Amino acid sequence: MARRIASADSNDQVTDDAAVSIYTVSRTHGKSLNKWAKILKEIEEQAPYRGQSYAPFRAAVVSLLQGNEEAENLINDGFEQMMASASARWQQRIVRSMWTKSVESFGRFSEELAERFGRVHEVYEQPGNTNYVNFEDVPIKGRFHFSADFDDNQSFVYMVGGAWDVEQTGAFVELLSVIAEEAHDANRQDVLLIDLALQDPLVRPKTNAKRLRKELLNEARNLRRLIRAISQE
Repeated sequence: MARRIASADSNDQVTDDAAVSIYTVSRTHGKSLNKWAKILKEIEEQAPYRGQSYAPFRAAVVSLLQGNEEAENLINDGFEQMMASASARWQQRIVRSMWTKSVESFGRFSEELAERFGRVHEVYEQPGNTNYVNFEDVPIKGRFHFSADFDDNQSFVYMVGGAWDVEQTGAFVELLSVIAEEAHDANRQDVLLIDLALQDPLVRPKTNAKRLRKELLNEARNLRRLIRAISQE
């Protein structure tokens, strides 16, 4: 069982570098240990883009659910700003690709899922809104994008911008259930990951995932050791 350390509005948070990101754990899940250092390097290089890469898309989704009929304009405005700050051609290619995917994903969300949502309860995508909890003896960090009524039940929602592989998606949604249980006092069935690159875009944690959670705990422990060792070199 995970144990809460601190939530986003706590005055006693653990430091950022003491916790392992649930994204990092999901990326390394199921991969051989000799590939972990390479994965960590890739995550570090992608960090400037990953956090905000699909932020305009997510902002547009929330705005649509709050009743804004012009919500799609937030995508274009956001990516126009990104293009203006992308000086290198390779950066511009990345932004264009994300822009195209965001418009396509927003269209699918509007057509297939929006009507199943009700009231938006909270939006968590502000600075300082990361949740820190203990996953047994390992501090982990992560957050949802928003919470809202979905099919008349409150769900804690995380939206994936690009397609993830099956192993990463399964690992990530299970780690989200830890965040939900300990930071939001919610149940695992309240977790909803939406990946609009999938044929079925709705992903919930498995009903029984004891084996997976044990694997993730061991991987989180090993990751923390590796990150500490790299930082001391």
